[in-house]
Amino acid sequence: LEMLSAGYGVSRSSLTYLGGGGESSDGIAYTYTQNGQEQVLKVMALAATDQDGILRFQERLKFINFLGAAGVNIVFPRSAKSGNLYTLAQEAGHIFLAYSMDRISGSPPRVEDWNDDFFASWGSTVGRLHHITQLYPTWQHSLVDAESGRTILGWQEEWQSFYNLCEDDQVKECWASMRARLESLPIARNCFGFIHNDPHHQNIITDGNRIVLLDFDVANYHWFATDISIAAQSVLFTQAGGIERPLSDAGPLR
Repeated sequence: LEMLSAGYGVSRSSLTYLGGGGESSDGIAYTYTQNGQEQVLKVMALAATDQDGILRFQERLKFINFLGAAGVNIVFPRSAKSGNLYTLAQEAGHIFLAYSMDRISGSPPRVEDWNDDFFASWGSTVGRLHHITQLYPTWQHSLVDAESGRTILGWQEEWQSFYNLCEDDQVKECWASMRARLESLPIARNCFGFIHNDPHHQNIITDGNRIVLLDFDVANYHWFATDISIAAQSVLFTQAGGIERPLSDAGPLR
C-alpha cells in the first residue's frame, strides 16, 4: 500500500478502508483526500505469473478512460504521477495493481426508490455506453498474438473460465448448449463490442439526479444485450428473493 499510494502522491496513513477485501471480492478499496477532493484507491492482486491478467487490466483501464473522456456517466481512472493510469508493486509472488478515481456522491439505489424514471435513467446510461463503444478502436476481442490469434479478452475466454470452474455436469451441459446458441448470433458493431458486462443495480450510484456506473473490472467484448439482461436479471432476482437468500416469490421471474 505504501508503494501503490506513493504513485499518487499520498501516504499509506492517509488511506481509510472503504470496502471489499473479502473472499468473493475482486479487490479492496480505500478513500483519501487530495486537493480537497475525496478519492478512491482500488487495489487488485494477481499471481506474479498471470501476465495475461495484467494485460486484461490495462485494456479495461484504457476502455474506461475512453468512455469517461466521451462523457459517459462512469467513474474512471486518474493518471498517477508517472502519467500511467495505474500503479504497480510486486511482493511475495503477487503483483498488486491500483488505480485512483474520484469518489462519487450518492448511494446505491434502494428498492423502494425503483420507479419508471429510475429505470429510464439506468437504461439510457447503459445505452449511451453502447453508443460510444461503437467508436472504440477494438470491438471483437483483444489480441495478444496476431500470428496465432490468441486473445486475452473476449466472450469465449469468459465462457471457458466459467465452464472450467463448474463442477456440476448438468450445469456444464447447459453451459455448453448456451455457447452453441451464442455462436449462432450476429457479431456487428451495432450489437457487439466492449461493454461493462456487470451493470447490475449494486454497481451503480445515484444521487437522485443521475446514475453513475461503477466497477468495470469484468468489462469484456460481448453482445450489448448482455448488459441489458444482467441489469434485468438483478431486478428480477432481487424481487424473487435474490442470490443470497432462498427463492420467496417466483412470480417476477415468470
